Amino acid sequence: MKFRLWTLGLLPWAMIALGGMSPTVVSSSTVRVELNARGEVSRIVTRSGVEMGGTGTCPIFDFECTRTNDFTVTKWMGAGQAKSIEAQAVADGVDVVYTAFPAELPVERAVCRIRGEQDGKRVRFGLSAEMREGWALTTVRYPQLLFTRCIGANPEDDAFVTGDVFSGGANVGKCVMRHPADPARKSWRVDLNFPGALTVQFAEFYDAASGLVFAAEDSEGAPKQLTLARRDNGFFASWATCVWEPGVSTRPFDVTLAAFEGTADDPATWHDGADIYREWTERQRWGTRKLAAREDAPSWLRTAPALTMFTRPWFDNPEQIRAWLRDYRAKRHPGVPMIAALWGWEKHDTWIGFDYFPCHPSDAVFTSLMDEMRAVDVHPYPWPSGYFWTLTYDRSPCGGFSYDDTAAFERLGAAHAVVDRNGSIHRYRNYWLKGGEAAELCGGDPWTIPWVTEKVGRELASRGCELIQGDQLNGGAFRDCWSRTHGHPPGRGVWKAQAARRQLEDMRRMLRATHPEGGVVTYEEANETLNDLCGIQLVRSPRAKEPVEKANVYTYLHHGNLPLFGAYPARSDLDWAAYSVVQGLMPRFIPDFGDLGGLALPPTFFASVQEVASTGTNRFHHGENVNASDGAFVAGLRFRLSADLEALACASGASLALDFGVYTRALKPLHSEHVGFPAVGEGVRRISRDFTMPEGAADILRVMVNVRGEAKGRLGNFRLEEVLPDGSVREVHYRGDPLYEAFMSRWVELYRGEGRPFLAQGRTIKPPRVTCGIQGGNDSAQGCPAVYAGAFEANDGSRRRAVVFANATTRPQTFSWNGYGRVRECTLPPRGIAFEVLDP
Repeated sequence: MKFRLWTLGLLPWAMIALGGMSPTVVSSSTVRVELNARGEVSRIVTRSGVEMGGTGTCPIFDFECTRTNDFTVTKWMGAGQAKSIEAQAVADGVDVVYTAFPAELPVERAVCRIRGEQDGKRVRFGLSAEMREGWALTTVRYPQLLFTRCIGANPEDDAFVTGDVFSGGANVGKCVMRHPADPARKSWRVDLNFPGALTVQFAEFYDAASGLVFAAEDSEGAPKQLTLARRDNGFFASWATCVWEPGVSTRPFDVTLAAFEGTADDPATWHDGADIYREWTERQRWGTRKLAAREDAPSWLRTAPALTMFTRPWFDNPEQIRAWLRDYRAKRHPGVPMIAALWGWEKHDTWIGFDYFPCHPSDAVFTSLMDEMRAVDVHPYPWPSGYFWTLTYDRSPCGGFSYDDTAAFERLGAAHAVVDRNGSIHRYRNYWLKGGEAAELCGGDPWTIPWVTEKVGRELASRGCELIQGDQLNGGAFRDCWSRTHGHPPGRGVWKAQAARRQLEDMRRMLRATHPEGGVVTYEEANETLNDLCGIQLVRSPRAKEPVEKANVYTYLHHGNLPLFGAYPARSDLDWAAYSVVQGLMPRFIPDFGDLGGLALPPTFFASVQEVASTGTNRFHHGENVNASDGAFVAGLRFRLSADLEALACASGASLALDFGVYTRALKPLHSEHVGFPAVGEGVRRISRDFTMPEGAADILRVMVNVRGEAKGRLGNFRLEEVLPDGSVREVHYRGDPLYEAFMSRWVELYRGEGRPFLAQGRTIKPPRVTCGIQGGNDSAQGCPAVYAGAFEANDGSRRRAVVFANATTRPQTFSWNGYGRVRECTLPPRGIAFEVLDP
């Protein structure tokens, strides 16, 4: 590859001091970067002349350094503290050398290597540093850049996008953040960690005409942080790499900057920037293997299965699982292979480990259910809690815990647990622990990986489970560990990514030995660098309660490498379902009985008597939904909700309450009720409330339990009945939602049939532009598009393309689309899906 160095007033190959010199310019085929006398990036200009840099500058690097003999001692320093800055012009760019740092600072010398690809799109930023004795480099923030506050003349079409698993603190992530300089928007900053919240290693800043891609091209997946922040003179952007490097440190990958452009006929979108990044990902070990050709994936997984989920209330009443397999799945979708995600199988409660076994409700029942599932091509998929060891669970307001595994942890796990900088074991408080604590095993300790594989994985495999997800590990982002005895470098570094790979490999080997047609492993939250080991992946889409422009970047990049499925399904969430279809996600069922005569309040709904508690430091809230748009719920009819309530403890100022109401899809309340628990000591009270189904777009009957302060209660035995005109009652049975059933049938049929080479196995491409109405009234996401679009290219070498459209409303929608040399107008029926294969 050829490179170019542009200099003004410089002789090539000269070693000079930057002070007083003319600017140095490094360029690629898409972008030109100008450095000032301090080695800072002072201008960023696209090849068409669009100014993309801010009006000021910032130091090009900052370092965090840690004492090698005392991890609690850290020091930050930056490029601005160097007393000597020299530049060496080389054939492919420039080396900027920083020396003569004050003696009390940890760094002796740093070199920024900035290179431009003449025949490529990227300007590359590399770096090395030499530490003084007794110090290690632990964080490298480089490069630090300022982007312009306004691209072109119109700030309102400017946007930021990242691959955040959620929507980020400033709405940067799964959603496009439009008009980031809007004066009405508060100053914002986001810090996104990879692995963790960040699923891919790049960000974009763009408008309809021009854009920048700012990427960390790290094939090993070392821990890092992307920071984006609004400043008065521009938008700050930086990549921070987490390392442990005493002596000489050379970052093994480059951060890159590239530009892209749009036209009047084809305006720039985030897909254009993602395509530049994808050029790199498709050359990596985790981006080259396509699903249809993955021999490591079982045959049933390559043939486009669907997915459902059974939670603890289903395991409380296992006959309901059998009935669903027999009465719904077998009748509605015969012959369709399915994956059954399992929550609540754990011995004590959901996400309480490592004392998982025997499984709930018993080993015999659990194993029998797994056998029955596999016999009908339904594949069990439990989600144990990764490396998290529950120490205590369910704190009583009077003291003590209903579960305490501290002694076992001290005996077995403490020596292998994550250690903070001060040498103490790190402890967590998560809401599902109900006032308890957990610790985390360290994946870098050689003991941990085989122990988790045997203690958790093999036990589940022996009971019939074929897929396993390491839940709560966020793409392998277990906490930094500062142990001096585990055998890994202190703190953080690429050792964490290497440990994540070893755990997946070890678990997969064990599973395949037990289930040759299974052996599928994954982690919670996506991490692109693990795609070659993961056989399935959960992805999250925004659940819009206000108008948003969605951007599921990870799905766009990695669709076709492994099957992907979405979180948060709900019968009432048409927006989620329509967007999932056009992304090519696996169809995901809500496990109820649809229109086959199931109870509207099924036995799984607060089925067993449950205890709920808050310790005062947290608030317990839990809700269950009934589909109130079903034909059984006619406006004007009278209904009765009843349940057993008991207060076990309630400190002064605390409260226990049952709340329920009828809502629209946008969660606008149409009717609400508040029911307090009886007083402590009064025992069990049967409560009932009559209500009339309100006029309006009722969609959800939501029942919630709220516990505030030091309180604990028990509830269960819920019943939902229609009150007939003569005063008698009958339990409410679903009459069915024909639109939902037709939608799911079409989704499954398309995903497994004619759409399979595209929706299940294809490569996503930039979708066509759609002109359509917006959702409103009783829709899931008011203000969002009424029709979503996706586009795919087959991975079979034919270069065939296909487009898919989904109506997110219960009304017919007429829309037009423009792309690939075509302009068309179409009409979709309520909840309709349209699919078309285009000529190559």
